[in-house]
Amino acid sequence: MIKPYINGLKMWKHWDGRTRRRDYWLYSLCDMIVQFGTLGIALLCSYFASTTITVFAWIICVFYTFLSLVPTLAITIRRLHDTGRGIFHLFIKYLPYAVSGILAAFGLGGILNTIVSAACSIIFIIWMAEKGNVGKNKFGRDPKQEIDEDAEEEKPYVSRFDV
Repeated sequence: MIKPYINGLKMWKHWDGRTRRRDYWLYSLCDMIVQFGTLGIALLCSYFASTTITVFAWIICVFYTFLSLVPTLAITIRRLHDTGRGIFHLFIKYLPYAVSGILAAFGLGGILNTIVSAACSIIFIIWMAEKGNVGKNKFGRDPKQEIDEDAEEEKPYVSRFDV
């Protein structure tokens, strides 16, 4: 469970290619656990610890949030690539924030904002849960086939002296 999370953090600068469903969701789960863990510790420190410890706990919480932002965007974009969608489909995840700002400027909001947020979230979750394209698509090779090919392909033994 931790391996996809570590790989997701390591591949923070790889915005191209594709990511499997399993890797995306395990990364998201681990990231959520760490996010809630740091938030929980910061909240507990707010109630039970001194001011210095509380400030330090909140700094760690905010630092991790910003630290994980780029790897999370990268793995999300690679997951969208696996379903054949480009980077611009990521904007549906952030559309509710723009809509709520526009609606608030006109004195609207409330239930309409809730409906837009729910609809965008449901669409995005469906996209992330969708099976990836089989075979190669315009964003690269199928990550499942890469794993299968490596398992089936026998690599000849190369001694370190043959190099």
